Amino acid sequence: MNNARVITFKKLNSSFLLFSLFIAFISVAFYFEGESEYDRNGGTQLNGNGCVCHNVNASPDVTVWIEGPDTVVAGEMNLFAMYLAGGPAEAGGYNVAGRFGEMFLVDTLSVKHPLEPNELTQAFPLPFPTNQDTIYWEFGYVAFDSTSIDTIYSVGLSIKWDSIPDFHDKWQFGPKHPLVVLPSIIPVELEFFNARVDKGKIVLEWSTETELNNLKFEVERSENEGKFFKIGEITGSGTTLQNKSYKFVDYRIASGKLNYRLKQLDYDGSYKYSETISVIAVNEQPDKFFELSVYPNPFNPATKIQISLFDESEVKISVFNSNGEMITELMNDKKSKGLYAFQFNAEDLTSGVYFIFAELKSTVSGKTSKLAKKLLFLK
Repeated sequence: MNNARVITFKKLNSSFLLFSLFIAFISVAFYFEGESEYDRNGGTQLNGNGCVCHNVNASPDVTVWIEGPDTVVAGEMNLFAMYLAGGPAEAGGYNVAGRFGEMFLVDTLSVKHPLEPNELTQAFPLPFPTNQDTIYWEFGYVAFDSTSIDTIYSVGLSIKWDSIPDFHDKWQFGPKHPLVVLPSIIPVELEFFNARVDKGKIVLEWSTETELNNLKFEVERSENEGKFFKIGEITGSGTTLQNKSYKFVDYRIASGKLNYRLKQLDYDGSYKYSETISVIAVNEQPDKFFELSVYPNPFNPATKIQISLFDESEVKISVFNSNGEMITELMNDKKSKGLYAFQFNAEDLTSGVYFIFAELKSTVSGKTSKLAKKLLFLK
């Protein structure tokens, strides 16, 4: 589809009279029709009755729609676009209006409606590159704190570019675009964050009161006031006003003081840290220096393998079939302590039983360990 912005306006410059007539006729027609009966001067369903100066009835030949977010935060600018297709498709015009929020101009293709302050309209007829194309106008919207919902209304006009508003021109209302308006101050607020020892493992639990653009929580740990490092992550709830509860289990079985904190990340990459909490743990399995998990299992066609290293270790992880033949080597490297995750994709393999085999050697203690887990691939 061609972009209506990447065209010349030669035809427009040679038709200045059309521009003047188009704007003047629409404004005057809306004014007199609205004042005489309904006091409705705009073009949208909110403020008017459509583009009745061109054609009394809306046309199914024209398609109008709005694209943009359906959830907004009060006080923040949001960008939307109204699209227009169909009809004569030589040039087009539009109107958009917000019931409660404020509409903003973002370029020179639009102007404030002269009679309805919460409605925007075209600054001049926007040409279609061809009658098979779609054109659009962008606009800004800011919601107020005083409302929790809002609606954006739209109408689009597709004209035959002959400077005569008549029945050859077609118009249509767009579907109402509903908005959920969230309060302006809703950071990710922790209600509580605590840790407890439970049968040789550490259980971390926390709850949020509100969340805004919360991508995930990364769980970090330090030992005996040492450096923090990531040991896992939990997916956030995006944007919500409801309380959300989270839980993470740390199978690190070490003696001493363990410190934990949460790194909360937004979708835009920004982040912040929670407070640091501490717990005293007793090592009940001193020889254990790693944990390996596989989920889902059975799987189709891929499964996630996660390994937690409690010491710096030499790690080799391979996958074998039921005949003892190695299918692939997933890791063969020295790794610092921390959490590692990777995927085993069996899409090109036959259904059946496979085995993941891990060999590790701690570079701290010199201890070695081997572990095999059964995998079931079901197509």
